[in-house]
Amino acid sequence: LTLEDGLAIKEFCPPVRNVSVIVFPRVGQGPRPIPSAKYQGRESDVNYNGTLPSYEQVEEARIAKGRFYSDAEDLHRAEVVVIGYDLDRSLFPGEDALGKTILIAGHSYQVIGVLEKRKGNILRGEGSDVQALVPYRTYRKHNPNDDEHFIAALAYPGRKDAAEDEIRGILRQRRRVPMDAPDTFGISSAQRIADQ
Repeated sequence: LTLEDGLAIKEFCPPVRNVSVIVFPRVGQGPRPIPSAKYQGRESDVNYNGTLPSYEQVEEARIAKGRFYSDAEDLHRAEVVVIGYDLDRSLFPGEDALGKTILIAGHSYQVIGVLEKRKGNILRGEGSDVQALVPYRTYRKHNPNDDEHFIAALAYPGRKDAAEDEIRGILRQRRRVPMDAPDTFGISSAQRIADQ
């Protein structure tokens, strides 16, 4: 999958409210060192990814302190990061992370937000609270060979099945999958109950 696939889904799928694209190292390309985040002698393993600002809405990421990055910061490849709850506690015990600069995989980022602690599920496993989310284009600038993508789409209420059908159609068309051939991608869906 690609960023362009995600943008096409957002543009051409009326049942889809918003789309987020996450980029990370390609799966199965041999062993890679686990990235770490560092600040003043403290260090922690980190789940380091690039994503679009829409991640905040699509993945229901709640900010405990600060803010999420903007579309402008993504377009201008700003060196900013939003970190998970546990990463904040590991690197900044007893102090405020906002405005501090951390080193992740050899790159400096200013902390602009800290996420609330999350409950685990398939997409929000143990690594979600040691996340370091940077703007999609910033991540690609620093990691041009990382091209594995995950696309998350948020459907309008009551439109999940229609959204899934249209997403499948768009991806099949973009990937030129013949009508009688199976999908060359995977789709899974989850039902969320929105907070009232």
